[in-house]
Amino acid sequence: MRRTILMLTVISLVAIPLLAQNNVPGDVPAPEWEDPPIYPDGDYIVFDWTDVEEAEKYSLCFEGVLEVDYTIDTTEYLDVLVEFSFCFGTSDRTDGGEMGDSDLGILYDDFLSAWDTAVEEALNDQLGISLGQEDDIVLIEFIAKVKGLDPHDKEDLKRQNNEFSDDLDLMVEF
Repeated sequence: MRRTILMLTVISLVAIPLLAQNNVPGDVPAPEWEDPPIYPDGDYIVFDWTDVEEAEKYSLCFEGVLEVDYTIDTTEYLDVLVEFSFCFGTSDRTDGGEMGDSDLGILYDDFLSAWDTAVEEALNDQLGISLGQEDDIVLIEFIAKVKGLDPHDKEDLKRQNNEFSDDLDLMVEF
């Protein structure tokens, strides 16, 4: 019994600092939003942020909160909050830019498709319903944020755990 307690103590003394180390932000600083941060360009909506010298590419993420009313059998559920998110990366761009460019043009159709998929998954995972089964759905919060990535620094376990930019309130921008 003592041996088990001793082993668990040693493991926790070693493992906890290692696990905590992976939650520390990486070395790539957070970008800042340009002015204007969003603009249309033909079939694209473009998000624009400052260059970060240490970043080789960027991840642009969107997070939203929906307020949903729905009914299962005869039970009504009102004002239930559902969170969803989706991301695009500059390494997957279709706008002709380079992976390291500090902007990203997303085709409107691709944006709406990612939105629909994220909302459908969130409704299914969090409420057990499909899109279209809700009685009412209202978007109450929607933000964008971006972070720089440095995938070539394989020695740094924190290379992708970099700080995100400040939230860009898309409820105001759109």
